[in-house]
Amino acid sequence: MDEMQLLSFAIFIVMGIIGTIMSEKRGRNRIGGFALGFFLGLIGIAIIAVVGEKKIETKKSDIQI
Repeated sequence: MDEMQLLSFAIFIVMGIIGTIMSEKRGRNRIGGFALGFFLGLIGIAIIAVVGEKKIETKKSDIQI
């Protein structure tokens, strides 16, 4: 497992736990809260991947010039 996969897994778990805690405070279903946090983590990973890809493209263009 490389660093990015480990980071992604950690973000999914942490966001799921945060979603569970938030759902418990509001008196809602814990599984639904975990699912909400998991999908928020998935969106966060997608944003990180897009930003990281843009930085890589920028570095490649700097090298070619």
